[in-house]
Amino acid sequence: MDFATGFAIGFLFVILLVIIVSLNKNKKIGGEYDERQQIVRGKGYKAGFFTMLILNMIIICLTNDDGSLKYITSDAAVLISVFIALIVFAVYCIFNDGYFGVFEKPKSTICLLLLISLINILIGIANYKEWFYDGKLSSGIMNFVCGITLFVISLAGVVKLMLNKREDE
Repeated sequence: MDFATGFAIGFLFVILLVIIVSLNKNKKIGGEYDERQQIVRGKGYKAGFFTMLILNMIIICLTNDDGSLKYITSDAAVLISVFIALIVFAVYCIFNDGYFGVFEKPKSTICLLLLISLINILIGIANYKEWFYDGKLSSGIMNFVCGITLFVISLAGVVKLMLNKREDE
């Protein structure tokens, strides 16, 4: 699959998602969070933001005069910093009970994240030839990185569920 086809499919998926959300705007989608969870999520956003800020400052420091990096393209480096910040946010919120909504079922969310993770990892592996451009790691690796990100978040959710189960016993 070439880039234009993948982009078109992704764009159509986003349009479909927007239509579904707009049709269901009176129904509750996602979780509701109590005050404590909202505070935890705010701290998680802060941790994720500062992680991304620090990583982007490192990227800027490693950038050559011509705007390039030695082993990775600039767009891939910035996108990876976003995924790392997302991991920081999600893991912080999971372990501080702020990730899943009050009425949300963590097991079903974790299963969905694992499924999406597996799909992205498989797509990334299938497109391994696009991982490098001019000898540098490129944005062609993003499906794989997204899959790994979701896998780490899912793994944190599984660990938290096991810890909660152990505490209940």
